[in-house]
Amino acid sequence: MKSGQEALGQRMDDMTSTMLTLFLGIMSLILGLFAYIAWDRRTMVKPVIERLDHLEQEFRRDLDIGNDAGSKLTRLISAMRELAVKDDKVASVLRNFSLL
Repeated sequence: MKSGQEALGQRMDDMTSTMLTLFLGIMSLILGLFAYIAWDRRTMVKPVIERLDHLEQEFRRDLDIGNDAGSKLTRLISAMRELAVKDDKVASVLRNFSLL
């Protein structure tokens, strides 16, 4: 009887260690999946951020926002309005686009 109980106790210990091993294996797989998701998200977002930075630099360079007289677009419209005073064709085009 005692040997049966010892055998049952040994089987329970083996089963407990097997369950612990399986649980730790599943937990490590889940943590690995979370790490992969975080890595993948970072690598996916990085090109988008670089492209937005590039577009922002082009926008600032092309429009020259930091100029005291205003952006290039504002200065261009002002120049066209001055030209419209002397040229009727330019004035009619600016009126058609509601810029005069």
